[in-house]
Amino acid sequence: MTQMRSTQMLPAQTPVETPPGQKPLIQTPQIQEPSIQHPQSRRYQKTAGKSPRHSPALDPRAGLRRWLPLLALFTAACAPVDAQQRSAAVNLQPAAAAAQSPQAAQPVIAVPPAVLAGLPPTADTPALAAVVAAREAMNRKQWSVLGALVPQAKSDTLGMYPEYWLLRYQLWTPPATGRPTAELQRFISSNSDAYLADRLRGDWLLAAARSGDFDTVRKLAPVKNSNAQIECAILDAKHMTGQRATAAQAQAAFAPGGACWALYDQLVADGILGWDQLEPQLRDAIEADKTTDARKLVQYMFEARDLKTYDAMMKDPMKWLTRQDRMPVGRDRRAHV
Repeated sequence: MTQMRSTQMLPAQTPVETPPGQKPLIQTPQIQEPSIQHPQSRRYQKTAGKSPRHSPALDPRAGLRRWLPLLALFTAACAPVDAQQRSAAVNLQPAAAAAQSPQAAQPVIAVPPAVLAGLPPTADTPALAAVVAAREAMNRKQWSVLGALVPQAKSDTLGMYPEYWLLRYQLWTPPATGRPTAELQRFISSNSDAYLADRLRGDWLLAAARSGDFDTVRKLAPVKNSNAQIECAILDAKHMTGQRATAAQAQAAFAPGGACWALYDQLVADGILGWDQLEPQLRDAIEADKTTDARKLVQYMFEARDLKTYDAMMKDPMKWLTRQDRMPVGRDRRAHV
């Protein structure tokens, strides 16, 4: 076996120099025949001549020994990295198992408190708790609870909100003693530059217009954050207090809503709005499929008999057209067609 390994190391067809007194292992360049020798005679005995297996030029282990120091240094440098990788792999296995388990407990993540830009963290105070409770009471329409929380919330930065919610409710659902005019005026005066004060002014104006208190409407006007209903209420109040409104003013301010319909009711009754002004608006409403608005405009324009015809036509237009056996007569019937 020893002699066979030594022959395998030798390249084919290569002459080998042997010490004197020994036969060469390769007799001819064509045939390689290993010589049969006793391994015991040369493994443990020192001889003057060395075998080809122990030749420094042919022994591959001699070259390997020269690289051993470098190999040891490379192994020592890579050992910590391998240890870290094995540790990370071991630590990932429990995490993967926990993620696959549907009943695994979620890790608790400590989240630092959010700090708004330029503002300190808000401290939990009794006043802030009262604001939160007031909001909940308003959503649940617990108005008595809301009224009790208003004084407790005043010292907070958001303390005006509970008071605004309460005053707005009292505007649209006034108590037996009437609207809290003094409280309303005090809130608007003490928060004159605040958005909520202007919002409350607009709510108060609309509530006064609905009840016919046009003097209060004119005193509260104008409103910074206005809308179509507020503008219609102001125009209606001016019209009712001697400053007559025009059809163009009314149509420019109009949008479907309670205050604007009240303005139209008054202007139609006074003859300022008629067929010529309302007919284009009616066609626009029908083309936009705003049937509710169109039905309201029709009441200003048609007589009672023509209203029934309009309702039948809008319910089933094809059925209504097949029943027409003669040309339409009159302005209302022509408008239907």
